[in-house]
Amino acid sequence: MRTSSTSSSSAETAASGGFRQTRHVHLGWAPPLETAAELLAGIRANGCTVSLDTGWHEAWLGDARAMELLRQVDIFFPNEVEALRMTGH
Repeated sequence: MRTSSTSSSSAETAASGGFRQTRHVHLGWAPPLETAAELLAGIRANGCTVSLDTGWHEAWLGDARAMELLRQVDIFFPNEVEALRMTGH
């Protein structure tokens, strides 16, 4: 089953078991930092792996909370510039 979602209501979908038949969820956007932990926990609670490609979202990439959220992601797809923004190296 392929599921695609691009809205912040995804946290509600994940928490309600909306991903039960899904094995992997790819987020091709930067989830709001205020709800991302809930979203990722809900997806993982349904047994799914998670990949994330935030694209260039400077505020998200530069926020210290983002690094902590990546612990809940199985695969992260930053390009070199995005990785530099997050790590400073």
